[in-house]
Amino acid sequence: MNGSVVWWGVNDTILILEDDPDVQYMLSLAVELLVGAPSAHESDATGAFDRIKRTRPRLVLLDTALTGALPLLQRLKSDPKTRSIPIIGINSRGLMTCAEAIREGFDACFQAGEIDELAAKAKEYLGKDPKGD
Repeated sequence: MNGSVVWWGVNDTILILEDDPDVQYMLSLAVELLVGAPSAHESDATGAFDRIKRTRPRLVLLDTALTGALPLLQRLKSDPKTRSIPIIGINSRGLMTCAEAIREGFDACFQAGEIDELAAKAKEYLGKDPKGD
């Protein structure tokens, strides 16, 4: 991603919360090449809530198996300043089905290898005006 990764606070940034470097890299390529949006990366959920609340990325891709993913999702969806940020679950380890992820509150869910579907859904969410404060 040399030079193409945009960090916190940039409009239209898609945040990738993923601890596997290979999956993170694949998602970054998909976001930047197929979606045409800048990406930012985090490897763990610790501290992510405050950063997301402060910087308000347009979309979050969250590993469903990441330690702390569900508590983070619940906090994001219950806070008025972050509840409108779409959270797409990325199911890379199969610890939770996508149907379970949707029931938990994810806006959408994809297997890590379903890049075309992920890109289409990300473009759909980016086409919507961001809401909230």
